[in-house]
Amino acid sequence: MTDRRIPLGVLLKPHGLRGAVRIHLYDPQSTTLRPGLACDLERDGKVQRTLVVAEVRGAAKTMSVQFAGIANLADGESLRGLTVVVLRRDLPELEAGEFYIEDMLGAEVFERSPGGGLEAKGKVTAFERYPSTDVVTVQSGEGDAATSVEVPLLERYVESVDSSAPRIVLHAGALEEMTP
Repeated sequence: MTDRRIPLGVLLKPHGLRGAVRIHLYDPQSTTLRPGLACDLERDGKVQRTLVVAEVRGAAKTMSVQFAGIANLADGESLRGLTVVVLRRDLPELEAGEFYIEDMLGAEVFERSPGGGLEAKGKVTAFERYPSTDVVTVQSGEGDAATSVEVPLLERYVESVDSSAPRIVLHAGALEEMTP
């Protein structure tokens, strides 16, 4: 798990004369970028450079990053369009009950049966952030017989999440509510 590469966002236009660069974070709430963090900068999946974050300013849509060794506008412009990638182990530690969705992709999904047991229902294949809530896509079956359903990550539907397994347990009847 610790060696997986996690894309954080894309570098946009330079901001200021010292080579700081605006960044579009894939998760606007991310706190991963911090001084001292080494980041690979990629284009089309190939590492172009590895730089260390010197300073982070602003928040979400106005965030800019100053990298060590990038000292002027032209240097900053050369970073435009590169994807910022870090190792999974460099992500901040989480509080109890929190998890990174990256750790849950591919997780087994179970639903509590009315009798209390667990029934395997499929795997998490995708994550989507909607304005009202975050959802995971649960796929059951393979090939032409595969079906998918989006499950909101709400206590009403989700009994527990175990990122170490990884697995998600849904309350009894949760998938019936999602299926038309």
